[in-house]
Amino acid sequence: MNSKLKQPLAGIRIVVAEDGPITQRLLTFQLERAGAVVRVVENGQELIDSLTDSSCLLPRLLQDPALDLLLLDLQMPILDGYKTTQRLRSMGARFPIIALTASESHSELGKCLQTGFDDCLFKPLDSELLVESCRKWTRGFGSEGHSERGRSWSALADALARAYPMEPLSSQFADDLEMLDLLQQFVASMEKTMESIRSDFEKGDLESLHETAHQLMGSAAGYGYPKLSDAATRVVVRIRAQQDTVGLENSVVQLLQLCNAVQFGGVCSTSVCPLVK
Repeated sequence: MNSKLKQPLAGIRIVVAEDGPITQRLLTFQLERAGAVVRVVENGQELIDSLTDSSCLLPRLLQDPALDLLLLDLQMPILDGYKTTQRLRSMGARFPIIALTASESHSELGKCLQTGFDDCLFKPLDSELLVESCRKWTRGFGSEGHSERGRSWSALADALARAYPMEPLSSQFADDLEMLDLLQQFVASMEKTMESIRSDFEKGDLESLHETAHQLMGSAAGYGYPKLSDAATRVVVRIRAQQDTVGLENSVVQLLQLCNAVQFGGVCSTSVCPLVK
């Protein structure tokens, strides 16, 4: 296997601000396994204080936004994720910052973007999505920062091909034979949905892109694909918030990846599927 796929975050320095020891250990394990160099702080104040320490790695982050990324828990003692991000942005920090939250409200994403975060991940964290998001905001799409809305689809397709590959995604209702016909129709619709997303993004038709993503946001979870619903929500929120093109592109790529994963995941589990002989 390609070494870049084995360690997609090789050499990337990531700072995790998280007060829970159990979550600290899990995040460190997942990120280090992907090749990242991880440093953990317990709250935003510790992170801010370290910026004044000339012997610390962190001051260089302010001058070189391509080097590292911050993962910040929103609910930390002393200085929470929101206030930490506001302080960092006011100091001129331009490196990627991803929020970590246990909130189940999708409105949290909009609030994060308005505060200065680049993205938001919802707990419990999916390790594949965690690594993929970190990759995009460092070595992948986020660090390039020169994309323009309406760029040719071939360039975005190349970016998608470089992304950390996703495993095929099956419905949570894969064992429910009564939903078989509905799931077949939903999976079959992915090709048309992906083509619509590609076309709308390439043309810069945000109104049509919003409509497509909004439909997925409301329907995907009902078919047993909550990850797809979350990805569609990110696109909707970024369009509404009129966020930067790079952030929207990241969200569009992730949505396309998940649509593709649904398509390759098929309809039902092999253990009960009448289509498998």
